[in-house]
Amino acid sequence: MWNRLFLAVGLWSFTTALIGCGQSFSREPDNKPVVLPATVIRTQTQSEYSFSITFYGRIQSVRRSLLSFEVPGQIISLLIDEGETVKVNQLIARLDTSILEAEKQKLIASIKVEQSILLRLENGEREEVIAAAHAMVMRMEAETERANLDRDRVKKLRIQNATTQTEYEEALYEARSLQASLDAAKARFRELESGTRSEDVETQKNRINELDAQVDLVNVRIQKADLAAPFAAHVMKRLVDEGTVVRGGEPVFAIAEFEQLEARFSVPIEQLAEAKTATSVHVGGVNHPVKKSRVIPSVSPRTRTVDIVFHLKQSKNIIEGQACTLTLVETVRTRCIKLPISALVPSLRGLWSCYRLEKEKSTNAFRVIREELTVNHTDGDQVFVEASLPDDSVIVCEGAHKLVPGMLVHPKDAN
Repeated sequence: MWNRLFLAVGLWSFTTALIGCGQSFSREPDNKPVVLPATVIRTQTQSEYSFSITFYGRIQSVRRSLLSFEVPGQIISLLIDEGETVKVNQLIARLDTSILEAEKQKLIASIKVEQSILLRLENGEREEVIAAAHAMVMRMEAETERANLDRDRVKKLRIQNATTQTEYEEALYEARSLQASLDAAKARFRELESGTRSEDVETQKNRINELDAQVDLVNVRIQKADLAAPFAAHVMKRLVDEGTVVRGGEPVFAIAEFEQLEARFSVPIEQLAEAKTATSVHVGGVNHPVKKSRVIPSVSPRTRTVDIVFHLKQSKNIIEGQACTLTLVETVRTRCIKLPISALVPSLRGLWSCYRLEKEKSTNAFRVIREELTVNHTDGDQVFVEASLPDDSVIVCEGAHKLVPGMLVHPKDAN
């Protein structure tokens, strides 16, 4: 019990001592205004400002191609696959040519037949055939002479009314028939003696030439059954497999050249002249020099830009399809002031302003004054503005959000 009493008395004594100390150390309130420090810069008016513009483009091959057969057929072998590299004129695929080979053999056999006929036309008929034709003429002459004698004899008998009219007519027409046969035999004999006409020989030669042309056409189609690479390239895609029957012109492989690459950008026509003078492009974190450029003389109806293409020097570190950038520096000639973006203060109606410091005559402090300005360009850290500020104006560059117009501050130059 006594312990509790002594503890209460001690606490009361300690509290009383603290209150007394607080009253003894209290001061009168200070009515002087608080002057905050402000980091400032001094402005200089300049006649122009420059900034960088970055355009994004794409690396592409100078030559890309969808390879296909010129003739239809069934694919029997594909000699390359996606991702592989091919050389110029390297064989990459084949078609089945068995049907073409059979057609070729048929044409060759027809040529041999026609050549045999031509040889017979050029050499004429054999002597035995001509002799047989002459013997046929002699036989027909004899039969015709006999028929004429029979006709004359029957005619006399008819006049004497010793035979019928039918017998006379049979003898008459028999003589005429044999005479016609004699004339035909003589014509055939003369034809064999004079030989083949030159027109028949020429016609036969033209038939052989036509067959030769058909053989050449089949040979060309057989050659077209082999597909070769037109230039050194990477195989980007294989579009068919073995056993597929393809039409003429149907794509089989997609290839892209790797020895010659180019970078394509779309730039506004206003920056086109400056883009032509570029000497390098940025690819994969490295600047790569360019050899030459060319402009596609057409404005895109959607983006209102013009395509410019840069030919790159050969590099193993660049592949088709990579992203690339082109950086240009644009200069705008106008009177402006460069400020840090931290110096901007929001103003009315979405506009911007800054705080200018003006020295007070009675004190060493500076008073904050709002100045309206027009922002021309910003790059994220700096801003170029137009404002009616005299040269060497003192502008708050940091901590402007802590100030209001009319406050007094102590300026501190920015490091």
